[in-house]
Amino acid sequence: MKLAAYIRVSTERQAITNDSLPAQLKHIKSWAKESGNSIVKIYEEPGASGYSGSRPIFNKMIEDAIAEDAEFDGIVVYSFSRFSRNELTRHTAEAKLEHANVKIFSATETLPEDADTANLFKNIIGSVNEHQSRQNSRIVADRLNDTARKGFHTGGPPPYGYKSQETTTEEGSATKKVLVIDSEEADIVRLIYKLALKGESGIAWGVKAIATKLNQSGRLRKGTLWTADSVHKILRDTTYYGEHLFGKKRIRKDGPPPIVVKVPAIVTREAYEAVKSGLSSRSPKKTETKGLRSPAILTGLLKCARCGCNLVIQKGKGGRYEYYKCRNRIKCDIAICNCPIIPRGLLEKEVLSTIASEILTDERISAVWDELRDELKRVKDSDHGEIIKLGRKIAAIDSKLAKLYDDIASNKLELEDTLTLHLNNLRAQRQSHNKALSALKAKHSLPVKRFGKKQIGQFIKAVKEALLGDNPEATKAYLQAILTDIRVGPGSLCIRGGKLKLLTAVSQFKKSLCDSGVPRLIIEWR
Repeated sequence: MKLAAYIRVSTERQAITNDSLPAQLKHIKSWAKESGNSIVKIYEEPGASGYSGSRPIFNKMIEDAIAEDAEFDGIVVYSFSRFSRNELTRHTAEAKLEHANVKIFSATETLPEDADTANLFKNIIGSVNEHQSRQNSRIVADRLNDTARKGFHTGGPPPYGYKSQETTTEEGSATKKVLVIDSEEADIVRLIYKLALKGESGIAWGVKAIATKLNQSGRLRKGTLWTADSVHKILRDTTYYGEHLFGKKRIRKDGPPPIVVKVPAIVTREAYEAVKSGLSSRSPKKTETKGLRSPAILTGLLKCARCGCNLVIQKGKGGRYEYYKCRNRIKCDIAICNCPIIPRGLLEKEVLSTIASEILTDERISAVWDELRDELKRVKDSDHGEIIKLGRKIAAIDSKLAKLYDDIASNKLELEDTLTLHLNNLRAQRQSHNKALSALKAKHSLPVKRFGKKQIGQFIKAVKEALLGDNPEATKAYLQAILTDIRVGPGSLCIRGGKLKLLTAVSQFKKSLCDSGVPRLIIEWR
């Protein structure tokens, strides 16, 4: 008979050392010679599990065997365990082969002549093989779990930013691997977190913008382009603050929790949590909350001082009265916090009058302006060293480029694809450093237009008129432009806002645009 030989090993180590495949093939060829059969095709599948692994070569062999123009009449394996250790897979494959009149042989296991007895024999062998495979899987899992609990790397590609390094165990008789920081990749991880926290000018970037930045600057991910998903994976991986989770892909509701393996941290836990919170708050599903769409002027700003939940409008007496109430007290439990229930009119009047008398004053805005300039001076002093460092990097890249250009011009180097890629990467790095340098220098100038006493006076007058007027949309727009939130607690009201937000609102203010009821500073809010 014309036969196809199928050989398989189940571990990567066997596949790499090749200590099993040649032996299997040798036995199969010897068996074929003694039995008067010929091997016309060999299917080799290294590093594939016979129980649960993906086996594309095996699937291709089955397809070839049942094709109308099949090159062989049967399949021979070293042992039936090499064909499959999963009974369902074996029965499915054998049913297809039997329908095509393709037989299966084992070079080391002889089947009885009687078909029924042979089938029983194969079922017994298959059950034993599956049981053994399950036991092996459990043993391997236990060993890997023990390795993880002792703080060692369990194998596989290290997370980006790390590399595996051999170390001696406490017993001193064996070597294991641990994760250590890859300095070059770790710098990119830190840059990703920095951009996710505050971008290049203080405003957090999204994952797509970060991926674009890295790709354009030539900072590739192990030679491949970054994607939004690959950036997001790094920003949500606890490994980077020092807690690598082993077994998180095998989590079940009734299963054991993942094992925490302590590794060197690349970023702080605080930075990770801040990025996580920012990603959640910028989720597309949350970009336009009900609070911002509500006509009530304080929804979207009011927060419970105890539980942090939004305060929302609740009506009483058949809709005749309206109150601001903690959403948790409405939706969950009235006893969940002690946030007071406040009549809408009373709270809005108190907030607006406080803003008008305490925040919208010439003295406060001028003081904030002075604080910003002092902060600007401190930033300029702290960035001085980084500016010098970037300048040196740019000079070094310029020197490399100049030398390459000279070598190409003098025919010392040929402009091949590899050299072209290297040149493009250098140019991209130079462009990236130049942008970073420009961004640092931009931080040293005021991020808002300069304004004087007259501008402040006009702004205060216009905003007070809007706040105390009868246009709730304009009132809410001004509040959103200058405030961050308003924390409400028993007997207390804390109004908070960004100083830069307030100064930006003042600098963008134009009296001519206020006459239309749509001041320029609320365009972004809309």
